[in-house]
Amino acid sequence: MEFLKIDVRTVILLLAIGNLIAACLLAVYRQRQDVPPLYLAARLAQSLAWFLLWQLGALPFWLTYMVGNIVLNAGWVMEAYAMLTIAGPDPRLERACRAFGVLSTLVIALLYHLDLSTNLLNYAASLLALLIFIFPAFLLTFEPGASPFRRAFGVPYMVFCAALLYRAVFIFNSTEPVSIMTPSIMQTIASIAVYSLLVFGNIGYVLLLKEKTDTQLLLAATTDALTGILNRRAFFDNAQATMNMAVRRQEPVTLLLVDLDRFKRINDSFGHPVGDTVLMEFAANTRGLIRPYDVFGRIGGEEFAIVHLGRPDEAAQVAERVRVAAETQSFATAPGLRYTISVGGYTLVPQAVSDLDAMMRRCDEALYQAKDGGRNRVVMAGATTPADAADPAIADAGA
Repeated sequence: MEFLKIDVRTVILLLAIGNLIAACLLAVYRQRQDVPPLYLAARLAQSLAWFLLWQLGALPFWLTYMVGNIVLNAGWVMEAYAMLTIAGPDPRLERACRAFGVLSTLVIALLYHLDLSTNLLNYAASLLALLIFIFPAFLLTFEPGASPFRRAFGVPYMVFCAALLYRAVFIFNSTEPVSIMTPSIMQTIASIAVYSLLVFGNIGYVLLLKEKTDTQLLLAATTDALTGILNRRAFFDNAQATMNMAVRRQEPVTLLLVDLDRFKRINDSFGHPVGDTVLMEFAANTRGLIRPYDVFGRIGGEEFAIVHLGRPDEAAQVAERVRVAAETQSFATAPGLRYTISVGGYTLVPQAVSDLDAMMRRCDEALYQAKDGGRNRVVMAGATTPADAADPAIADAGA
């Protein structure tokens, strides 16, 4: 099995150089992508640590081993925290990582000053590294709702944890002194694992940052910035998809246009910030009154739309619930503020996706009738086929 033994000192030098190169490339990459400074610091710390460990035997043992392992553990703690907080900072997790970093530093310093055997020192170092990475590796791999790539990114860390556990067990059971520089199958496996982690970790981290940015860009392109619901373009894209489904199933689909009554008066009387609050609260309340798969978006200043796939009477009930919720809502910041909405709806069993345009026109007519009839009401129009749409039955759903 001699062919499985590699020059560990050379691998350690490559780890030092590799981390330094990674830090430099990430520093340049930061000009286009927001790379957290903590991750750069983690790579620099690991580079320094591996340079110190590379000099094991050439420099004082306290400097190469004790300081080297302290710096290496600090770099790994920072890397673990950076992985777990790609989506955003977490104060509690930050405090926990800091506490663990301080604790691991004290443990390494204490073990060194106890003048323990090399095997016990290396055994403890392996267990500390395992404790650092096991939680991030498990969370990345098995976190509910995580993207497939995020799960795949956790696999190299799981493999690294397995290699650390194997190294700890090997050292614990060894009757011979085991140094980090001792050529063996165990050291080969550990060296390959840590070097693979350097390669896959850096590439994966950058790709995770890109995945986060892509998600944010998609959200910005499809979401109304004020209310957090679909914007006009995204609403019609999703409405078209619902129409496609209705055409295939030959099911009725209802379009509801909702307009806040006399919204300009709210802005004039209470100010635009209060007006924005009304829009946000209306959107939030309405989202809780409709089904998760109903299409809901803001298509104008104070105009919203809902696409409901299913029975027309259910759609009418939804419209009425939304109207009542708006009518009865109150605001702590503006005690005298009350507002109402008008709703125009149209139901159709579509024969083509293009029927959405016709539905919009008929909904506009129904909404106009709701406004003209005194506002604060729902006016529904219904048709089972496009031919029936020429003479819809308009029904007042109440004031």
